[in-house]
Amino acid sequence: MFFNSNKFIVSPLFFYESKFTNSLLCLSSDFKYNNDIHFQSIYCNNSNFDFCIDNSSINNVSVIEFEKNNFEGGNLSFKYSNLEGSILIFKDCILNTFLNISLKGCKGIRFDSEVVNNGIININAKNKFDFLSIEGLLNIGTIEIDWVKNNVKDLIIRGQCGSYLDLAKQFLILKESYNKLGYYDYEDEAYILFKRYQMKNDLKEFLEYNNIFKKIWGLTKYLNKKIVFDYIGEFGMNPIRIGGSMFLVILLFGIIYAFCPYIEFAGTNMHADILSKLYESLYFSGITFLTIGYGDIQPIGLTRILTIIEGFLGLFLMSYFVVAFSRKVIR
Repeated sequence: MFFNSNKFIVSPLFFYESKFTNSLLCLSSDFKYNNDIHFQSIYCNNSNFDFCIDNSSINNVSVIEFEKNNFEGGNLSFKYSNLEGSILIFKDCILNTFLNISLKGCKGIRFDSEVVNNGIININAKNKFDFLSIEGLLNIGTIEIDWVKNNVKDLIIRGQCGSYLDLAKQFLILKESYNKLGYYDYEDEAYILFKRYQMKNDLKEFLEYNNIFKKIWGLTKYLNKKIVFDYIGEFGMNPIRIGGSMFLVILLFGIIYAFCPYIEFAGTNMHADILSKLYESLYFSGITFLTIGYGDIQPIGLTRILTIIEGFLGLFLMSYFVVAFSRKVIR
C-alpha cells in the first residue's frame, strides 16, 4: 500500500482494526499532512511500515499516534523523515520489531501507557527534536540512542511532566539498555542521573511531612548522600574523582596538623621552619590516611582524635576507590 503525493490538510488520517501480514505500507516524501495520523488496534505480522515524510513546509503541530498496536517482526521505519512540528506517540503497543526513528526533525517522541519493547528501538535525531519520554516503556529489548549526539539527558528532562520518580525510572530504563549494548560510559551517565532523581524524590517525600523532625531527618540524609556518594565519587562511577577526594583529604589534614596551634606531636621538631613543618605534616597525614603508621611521629593529646577521624576516612575512601576502580576494570 503506497501513499504518494497525497495531502491530508483538513481531515485526520485513521487506520483502525486493520491486519497486515507480509505487507508493505509506504508513505513517500511527497506525502503531506496538516492534521493527526492515527494507527489504532493494528496487527502487523512480518510487515514493513516505511515512513519517509517531509513535513518541513507545514508548521502546524500534529500527532502521529500508534495505539494498541501489535508489531510482530518486520520493520517500522521513520528513517530520513522530517516530522517537524509533529509528536510521535506510542500507547499500549507491543513492539516485537525493529523500530527505526532516525529523523531529520520532530517535535518530540513519547512512549505512554505500557508499551512493551521486545525488539530494537533505534532513535537518532541529532538534537533535532525537543523532548523524549520513555516513562511508559517496558523494555525487554534494547534502545539504541547515542547519549552525547542526541543530548539524551536534556531530552528526557524536557519531556517530563510528572515527578522526580518518573524521571528516575526513565534513566534507569536507559541505564539497563546501555548495559545490554555494552555502552558502559553511557550506562554510568544514566545511572548517576537515576540515583540523583531518586534522591530528590526521597527528599520531596520527607519534606511533605508535617513533622519538622522528619523534614530535618530527610534533609540530613539527602545532604549526607549528596556529599558522600555523589560529590565524592558519583555513586561509584568515577574512581578518578574518588582519587582526587583522597588527595584533598590528605592535604586538608596536613594543613591542619601544620598550622593548628592545638596540634602536638612527639618525634618531630615543632619549632622548625614553615616548609619543613608542612612537609612533615603532609607526610604524617599521608601515612595516617593510608593506615601505614610507621611510628616515627606520634600524635599527642587531642591530636589522637583527629588522626582517628582521618584514619577512618582513609579506610572508607580507599574501599570506595577499590570498588569503583575494580568495577571499571572488570567491566
